[in-house]
Amino acid sequence: MRYLMKIAYDGTDYYGWQRQINRPTVEATIEKYLSQILDQKTIIYGAGRTDAGVHAYGQCAHFDSDKEINPDILRHGLNSLLPKSIHIISLIVVPETFHARHSASGKHYRYQINLQDENPFERFYSYTIRSTSLDIDRLKAGAELFVGDHYFFNYTVRKEDERNFHRFVKDIKINAENEKLTLDFFADGFMQYQVRMMVGTLIALAQGKIELKDIINSLQEGSSLSNFIQSTGSRIGFSGGFLWKISN
Repeated sequence: MRYLMKIAYDGTDYYGWQRQINRPTVEATIEKYLSQILDQKTIIYGAGRTDAGVHAYGQCAHFDSDKEINPDILRHGLNSLLPKSIHIISLIVVPETFHARHSASGKHYRYQINLQDENPFERFYSYTIRSTSLDIDRLKAGAELFVGDHYFFNYTVRKEDERNFHRFVKDIKINAENEKLTLDFFADGFMQYQVRMMVGTLIALAQGKIELKDIINSLQEGSSLSNFIQSTGSRIGFSGGFLWKISN
């Protein structure tokens, strides 16, 4: 049987979603306790990867088991063993043809930025930039340039992992209030570091370090702005990032 889990986790103490040797990851932690409950080695397949320090409210993953077990009982048992930083929100039986990654029709990432003095209670969940240095109107204008089907070669560092650098960004919503800036990205999928680097580029634009034409040029095949876009994007910390929702 094939099961689908919806998962929320605090990524602060993990080296991302994907399992790594001798490093704690969300995927490996869930597999450890799921295998213990099912009494057999169990591999899970996530809808997407998150990097070190990135959180999730709506990650999805599926796994197969030849054991029939009540999904609610399995969910409660798994949650009783998992650390408090990981929680299985739901667990259901799905058709054998379902695949957490390949069946996903869209992904929603959120990035949260604190626009006031550093808050020690939010340091793992938002990135701090003083609001006096940001032009929000410029930031919104830049975000509009990312919407649509574009060539995002300059917005990933793992070139060897991709065969197609086109991604369709359905929408970007920006909300600035109560000294907080929230950026919501909706797309068919994202490459590694893509959201972080898009945010970094928009921040550079809002600070007057680049112009709108630079973003336009960065989305063209053969652009020479690769190094600059990567350097500006890499300055944005992981702590404000959330995988918010997977649409199936």
